[in-house]
Amino acid sequence: MTYGYLKILRIEMASEDKRSSDSDNEDQDNVVKPKSILFPKRGSVLEEAKRKGREALRKQKEEEKKKQLEQQQQQRQQNEDEDDSDVDYLFNQLTKMTFSNKPDLIEGTGLIYDEKQTAHKHLWDPNFPERPERITEPFKRCYELGLVDRCVRIPVQYGTEDQVLLQHAQELLDKIKSTTTMSKEELAKITQQYDSVYFNNSTYECALLSLGSVVELMEQILKKTIRNGLAFVRPPGHHAMNNEFCGYCFFNNVAIAAKHAVDDLGLKRVLIVDFDVHHGQATQYMFYNDPRVLYFSIHRYEYGEFWPNLRESDYDFIGEGDGKGYNINVPLNKTGMKDSDYLAIFHQIPFTCSTSV
Repeated sequence: MTYGYLKILRIEMASEDKRSSDSDNEDQDNVVKPKSILFPKRGSVLEEAKRKGREALRKQKEEEKKKQLEQQQQQRQQNEDEDDSDVDYLFNQLTKMTFSNKPDLIEGTGLIYDEKQTAHKHLWDPNFPERPERITEPFKRCYELGLVDRCVRIPVQYGTEDQVLLQHAQELLDKIKSTTTMSKEELAKITQQYDSVYFNNSTYECALLSLGSVVELMEQILKKTIRNGLAFVRPPGHHAMNNEFCGYCFFNNVAIAAKHAVDDLGLKRVLIVDFDVHHGQATQYMFYNDPRVLYFSIHRYEYGEFWPNLRESDYDFIGEGDGKGYNINVPLNKTGMKDSDYLAIFHQIPFTCSTSV
């Protein structure tokens, strides 16, 4: 088609030349010039194609780069939007919280001690192991070291009969109340009915002081008026069972405080760490099927040969029913344990359990 067009063009140009007065050479030039225009040399065509190809490739790269930049910008914007949404979420959550204008007043370590508790003493055996020096000497040493002055002194409190009945039978309460008016002979007689206890006319009052002071210290900690606390109290309590005095103990102070905490104060869980040469069998009995209280005891056992000589003081008594797994005994079957042994036990067992239960 192009060839036909060129042929016609040449004929028309030749006819026009015949009618003009130009020379034959000029006519020939007029015919040749269109050829050079319409049929450029092969080299120039290739160069032009290459140039156009390079131009197209450059434009393609520019478009790809532009597209890549746009995608990066969109991704950054998306990330910023997500960050903003996270910030907005956290801000909204924080605004829902209520903050007190003033921080809780937590002054330090509370300390309870009163020499009224020294009135409980053995009337016919002054060398009996459970005696007033069990609290007077430790308090004296703390005073010498300046520790007492660094604590917040909390007055002793009397426990109530209702608190006693949280873990003990009415019969037990009536028995100890009756000792307040007994003669020395009557006191000696009732003493013989129990394992490792004695009575005098002040035993009931001192037992109420011991119980009330433990409960008071716990409540002060829960109220956040103090950070933690130490109660120098006697008589002790972890051998006192529901309806039996035992092992120097009359009221189970810690068990009553724990029961009060979960039943009356709304605590969901309590950890009792019983660090004593003897197993606190009574405390174990009181929470053996209660998952709200984790009882941990480390004690001398010697394969059951050491007092209280009970099979249930061994490691395989772990609770029952809902309380299964919430009773942990670490019975020590040899003597001469060092500080490193006790530290290893505490770090491996109660410290771990207290953060996972």
